[in-house]
Amino acid sequence: MAPVSLALTLLIAGFGVQAGNPVWESTVKLQAPHPVEQLAVDVAGYAIRDNATHAQAMAKRYVAMRPQAGPGKAKLWPDKTISYCYATEEARTILYDYLLAATREWQRKGLFRDVYKYSEVADPGASCTGNSQREKILVISYNNLGLLSTTLGQPSLDDNDEDYKGPNMALSERNDVGMLDVVSNIAHELGHAWGLTHEHQNPYFWAPPLGYGSFANSPFNEDTFNCEALKDYEEIHRKVQVDAPSEVWLLCSNRRVASRHGFSAAEFLPILEDMQFEVTDHNAGYGGVDWDSLMIYPSGAGGKGSAAPPAAGQDQDANDHRENVLLRKDGQKIKAHFEPSDRDVQGIRKLYEDSSFPEGQPVLPNNPKSKWYSKLTGKFKKDKCKK
Repeated sequence: MAPVSLALTLLIAGFGVQAGNPVWESTVKLQAPHPVEQLAVDVAGYAIRDNATHAQAMAKRYVAMRPQAGPGKAKLWPDKTISYCYATEEARTILYDYLLAATREWQRKGLFRDVYKYSEVADPGASCTGNSQREKILVISYNNLGLLSTTLGQPSLDDNDEDYKGPNMALSERNDVGMLDVVSNIAHELGHAWGLTHEHQNPYFWAPPLGYGSFANSPFNEDTFNCEALKDYEEIHRKVQVDAPSEVWLLCSNRRVASRHGFSAAEFLPILEDMQFEVTDHNAGYGGVDWDSLMIYPSGAGGKGSAAPPAAGQDQDANDHRENVLLRKDGQKIKAHFEPSDRDVQGIRKLYEDSSFPEGQPVLPNNPKSKWYSKLTGKFKKDKCKK
């Protein structure tokens, strides 16, 4: 299940495959950037937006994918609609209500249901997984292992990756992973499906040598990341000692190397590859981070140890005995969040909407704020004159 400042990583220049941590989300693989591809079907217009158009009016706090063309590159969902189906009847039976609740969390925070849609386009089973339009459909699968992962946006097919057939989302109803809440975990995955990556991976929030931030102000550095606390630390290190011994020392500091070996550190380390960051200030400090983001990992995510949701009235960490993987430099733990933040929503809307309405209700053509208003009223005037 893989998390905007957000460092909202917007359709990254290269999150070609899955967003997530092998421990509870599957590892993202990065590829080189390509220009934006616009599809003929996209009459709504979802191309990447000019950062300068409305940047001053928005809170610059998120990280998301960067839409691209080319094999294996990530695109946005046409007409702001995620087309999906379930891999099996079991997946639909177990996950349906959870997924519905997760979509409502995003709707409640501003991804309006009449604008951002989810369309179940095939029955579970072969008509889903073997669909002739498979490359355009998000296939949702179920597992009872607590594994969560989602492709970012709608990646194109890649001749160099024969295994990739189209967008995927792996979900679980386990409540001992991630946020320790099933609906919140799935809502996090929906953030990836729309194009968001992890808030904490903005390199401007990390001090050198790992990131681009300042030594004095950055909330994260190599000392706040406890790589050895990751559940898969020993397993991956043993494997790499055999397969690529010269890279072992890079597993906890180089995101590309960690990703290549399927190590969950890739979901924590800053992303240095090309992407669209909304916070690019070397001195952004703690105030630059959206600590309320649904797309930021709580400190125990992916860590060794057991965990369970708190009982009613308990602190959220009461039954969380996982080791801390990522702390703030001031020593504070990062708390789990159970709903999208305002900046999470702004990040997705900046990706998909016209720059004239990144906040508030969608602007209709007959609204003076719409860029189409003058053309619309002009047409009415012409029609009236003809009469």
